[in-house]
Amino acid sequence: MNYFHQQAGCLYEWDTHKARQNSLKHQVSFELACEVFHDPDILSLQDLSENYYGEERWRHLGKVDNCLILLVVTTERKDAIRIISARAALPSEKRAYYKGDARYDYTR
Repeated sequence: MNYFHQQAGCLYEWDTHKARQNSLKHQVSFELACEVFHDPDILSLQDLSENYYGEERWRHLGKVDNCLILLVVTTERKDAIRIISARAALPSEKRAYYKGDARYDYTR
């Protein structure tokens, strides 16, 4: 079942079952993941590593709660950003975030 969440004028969408699985595995809720899009220093990079059934996916690194850096994977749907997964950033991803290096290949 799809869930829609409105935050700061943006509409987000996700599968409720996938959101529960993600929260159990990574201890990151999709509601919290939405906050990365309000980080003025967010880094976004199209994920070209795999073909997701013709779906364009993006990886975003952003800070939430002024201290936690998350990696959030999304795709765009009609009028919403669909969240696929979210987790705490790895050390290499944190370095890329602090360097502001959007060219850094953190898709691996």
